[in-house]
Parts: sequence; structure tokens; C-alpha cells
Amino acid sequence: MVMFNADIDRCHRVGSKKDGKQRKVIVKFTNSSARQRLYEARRNLKDGVFIKENLTKFREELAYEARQLVRNKLLTKSWVAGCKVYGLLPDHSGNGVKEHTDTLQGNIYINPRW
Repeated sequence: MVMFNADIDRCHRVGSKKDGKQRKVIVKFTNSSARQRLYEARRNLKDGVFIKENLTKFREELAYEARQLVRNKLLTKSWVAGCKVYGLLPDHSGNGVKEHTDTLQGNIYINPRW
């Protein structure tokens, strides 16, 4: 993945320094294509390096709840894209996914498998 200095508007660390702890970094991109390239390449990062969207506290809690639903086998997988939380419903008949539906007060979007 190629990233240029011109792709980044600004970046800064969040929080105060603590011994032995790495601080989060927030990056603002100059264009959405640079951001999308980074998001698509994040699966190839080294262990211990994570890239995620800067979510509101409410959306962060929704993402956590979706991960819990995956652990409890109520969702097949969950992910965040465009600051929205998504989940994939398991199809109990073995044919893929149940119909498209919304859950958790309409804030987690359940999508069919593509």
C-alpha cells in the first residue's frame, strides 16, 4: 500500500503519556480514497497494530455489543464501515443468510452475505 504525505491532513496522539503504554493516533485524511486504501490494507498489518474508525461512545458500545453477539453465535460476523455497525445473521437452514433486517433499535445493520 502506498500512502503519501499529501494524503494526510493532520494526525495526533490521544490522551496523556503513560509508562509502557502506546497511545492511540487519530489521522484525518485529505481525501476519501486515501482513507479507503488504508482500510482495505489493514488486514495485512503486523500483529499489535490495529486500525479502526473513530466512533462516538454510543457507536463504540454498539460495535462491542455486536462482537458479543458474534461470540454468542447470534451473528456470524460483525464489522464497522462508514461509522455504521454491521452484522451478518446466520441462516439456520444452512443456505446463507436470513432476510435483511435491522436490530438493536435500528443501529446495527444486518446485511446478506455477498
